[in-house]
Amino acid sequence: MKKVLSRDLKLLVRHEVIKVDVRDGKKIAFARNLDDNSVYEFQADEILVAAGRISNSDILRPEKTGVKADKQGWIKVNEYLETSKPGIWALGDAIGKHMFRHTANYEAELV
Repeated sequence: MKKVLSRDLKLLVRHEVIKVDVRDGKKIAFARNLDDNSVYEFQADEILVAAGRISNSDILRPEKTGVKADKQGWIKVNEYLETSKPGIWALGDAIGKHMFRHTANYEAELV
């Protein structure tokens, strides 16, 4: 995907957007390079940010209930969406698999 997109636009990876601004009608993004920690300023016609998703188990702390999570913090479930704690199921974004609303709706019906 990187190779294909790079044909038509300047694609920067391993950068974290820390601020977006508009100056004189121009869009400006400030991004930190995750490899050397330097901050760059980019002017663009349009800005596309691929934010991704991360687990919020660091604040929910499912391990306090006996529910196990993987290294990235996603709750571990079996094929029936059961967690490691009997009587507790997890689905949708909490398990980090297919993070789409329609998938969560389907999983909710299963549970």
